Amino acid sequence: MPSVTTLPSPPPEAVKQKESTAELLERLSSAIGVVINEHDFDFTSDSAKELIAHIAPDMKSQLDTCAQDANHLTWEEQVSQWRQRAKYTPDVRFHLDQIASDVNEDTGRATVFMEMTVHGIENVTLQAMNDLKWRRKNGQWMLYHMIGLRGSTANTGFVPPG
Repeated sequence: MPSVTTLPSPPPEAVKQKESTAELLERLSSAIGVVINEHDFDFTSDSAKELIAHIAPDMKSQLDTCAQDANHLTWEEQVSQWRQRAKYTPDVRFHLDQIASDVNEDTGRATVFMEMTVHGIENVTLQAMNDLKWRRKNGQWMLYHMIGLRGSTANTGFVPPG
């Protein structure tokens, strides 16, 4: 009887299929909510470290959380605002309801759309929509612009998940 050689199973990362660009950008984009929820503003978790490696040096954000947010903020200013908000509303949590992306591999541009529910601000529940713009530079996708809008379900026109 011929001998049978048993080979070890490949490690899980070797079996995993290559992530599509849409999957990569959606995963990186959703890491922002994790950073905020975990108050990881020093970017110490693995997902936060990966996210920070994909932030363009000229990244700008525009969020309507506060009146002054009508102006574009640098990434550093945005993180500072998240950190400050966490001090006075530490229970705020973002729950990702839906995520979708539009990727153009030819032009190296993509947009990720996220709809979230925001809890933890007294007895208020808000809906949030984020529009994250990505560009590919030297083979790496970089987040360069983010817009965030908040509102109640009564006046936003959001489509309930399901």
